[in-house]
Amino acid sequence: SVPLRSSDGLELGLLVIADVRDRPDFSQRDHEILFELAEVLSGKMELRMMASKAHESEVSMTESEYRFRNIANSAPVMIFYSAVDGGCAFVNQAWLGFTGRSLQEELGVGIEDMFHPDYRKAVLRTYWDAFNERAPLMVQFPMRRQDGKYRWMELRGVPRFKANGVFTGYIGCCVDVTDQRAAILDFQKQVLCTKAVAEAVGASYLILDPEGR
Repeated sequence: SVPLRSSDGLELGLLVIADVRDRPDFSQRDHEILFELAEVLSGKMELRMMASKAHESEVSMTESEYRFRNIANSAPVMIFYSAVDGGCAFVNQAWLGFTGRSLQEELGVGIEDMFHPDYRKAVLRTYWDAFNERAPLMVQFPMRRQDGKYRWMELRGVPRFKANGVFTGYIGCCVDVTDQRAAILDFQKQVLCTKAVAEAVGASYLILDPEGR
């Protein structure tokens, strides 16, 4: 018998030969042939183990991907993630509901079509800078809704990594901040108006926030 070992020394078992009679003439060459056969068998066993592990890993990844997409499609916010090349690999149902487009239309560079033309270059530059630096991302820009109107969106994203540290792409979400931006602009206009009136009449003025501060 001779041991069966993988290339990294892992014990795989034994190769045993048996006969119905004594073999006192079992030569050194016979031993060498037996060890050669053990190496061949070990190699085949190792390849099958690797293939089995790869299949299990692929099945596990597929199940994880399926669970993630189910959760993402149930989320009330717009979610996307990109592949390692930076192109869009997935958007959830909330995203498709906003744009009124199919998933296939959004994949790759398709999502760029929905960005306002005046802001598209700046958004993409911000995205690719963060992507290449593996850094978090935050950017605001107008995005076209399915009715043709543009809404201000705040996009936030973070890089994705496997457990072993390998970079796998980007994941992020978009939130409609149109009403928030409008409220801020209205407040700024009120402040400017109040300031102009107060300076015109030479009066002092005080501005309080909604909490009275």
